[in-house]
Amino acid sequence: MKNTEKTGILYGIGVGPGDPELVTLKAVRIVGECDTVILPAKSKEDCIAYGIMKEACGKIAEKELICMPFPMTKDESRLTAAHEQIYLEIKKLLDNGRQAAFLTIGDPTVYSTYQYIHKRVVKGGYEAHIVNGVPSFCASLWFYMLLSWYSEGVTPTILL
Repeated sequence: MKNTEKTGILYGIGVGPGDPELVTLKAVRIVGECDTVILPAKSKEDCIAYGIMKEACGKIAEKELICMPFPMTKDESRLTAAHEQIYLEIKKLLDNGRQAAFLTIGDPTVYSTYQYIHKRVVKGGYEAHIVNGVPSFCASLWFYMLLSWYSEGVTPTILL
């Protein structure tokens, strides 16, 4: 059950495999609409996802940026403590009615640190949405298929 007093919304945004042209239109729109952008890194310069989104969405430069680095460790107690601390910081934003975009490389549902936060946010009664991105294995498969087709003289027709 959602608490109607909690007005903020968290968006887990996948920025794709690295090419800014593969960032979805929905991801660009939502980042443009959000008040705050959360980066899973020590700084924006260290955040690959920020670099990708910066090229896809110029409005990101106008946003409040908050860096929330995740530890890269197999120590479950350190991971749990870090995830909880990051959730508590995001909870403050949501309690203040902020619309926040949490950037992640690829897709937020494929081996992403975002899932740990998403589960806590939803369990806390807040609204959270996932904006899928292109995972690298799909982008590389598509590239491989195109190369194969062109080497065989086939011109693919794409219907949108």
